[in-house]
Amino acid sequence: MPVESYRLVMKKEIQHTVYVYRLIILQNNSLKNKQERKVHHFHFTQWPDHGVPDSVKLVYFYRKVKSIKVDKSSPMVVYCSAGVGRTGTFIAIDALYEHGQKEGYVDIMEYVQTMRKDRMNMVQTHKSKERISLNVFTAEDWTISIAPPSPEYMLDLFRRVQNCREMQKCPITVVCSDGCSKSGLFVAMKWVLEKMQIDEEIDIFQVVREIQTRRPEFLVELDQYEYCYKCIRVLLEGDSRDSLYANV
Repeated sequence: MPVESYRLVMKKEIQHTVYVYRLIILQNNSLKNKQERKVHHFHFTQWPDHGVPDSVKLVYFYRKVKSIKVDKSSPMVVYCSAGVGRTGTFIAIDALYEHGQKEGYVDIMEYVQTMRKDRMNMVQTHKSKERISLNVFTAEDWTISIAPPSPEYMLDLFRRVQNCREMQKCPITVVCSDGCSKSGLFVAMKWVLEKMQIDEEIDIFQVVREIQTRRPEFLVELDQYEYCYKCIRVLLEGDSRDSLYANV
């Protein structure tokens, strides 16, 4: 598609479940030496006209956008029909995630107000603000290895997730590459620790059987059971002041 001295060529288009990826070549034919630039275009297709998208799908889309290998010096351009509601939500998620990774906390309302100083009506609805509240905890020690991280690392992750849940009063969404191996272990351990807090005793086998009635693919390996016991042992042997649940 030529536009004056510029020419756009779509080299690739791939349909995914929640988005469409397009590789576009932008050519500048006005110069003696023709120049071209690659544009990686991500089109999120699961955002309803009147409402908000599913948080899991939006996080999945965000991760795909951030995972593309590009020249980091080039800016990311975000747009929607009006340029405020959906655009503001995505920009806020990106900026707050980066801030949270560096500082360990985020202030959603403060950042929304900061954005509105530059562009009014950014993040238009309360539901959009709820979608921004996607505190993403990534188990970095677990992303490069199939084996789970150390019990100490996992217990610290649980502690941070629990603190976030108590502050935000929001549900927890757990995801992994296959949706079961790592997610299942995390969910099982979370349930085990909560039952320990309430009942002051635990039957891991019973907990797993309850989970498997809904998700039979969760915790099917013996070493996953053993890992649960290791985490509990580390928790009980540690100083109660530093434990996830001090009354255990």
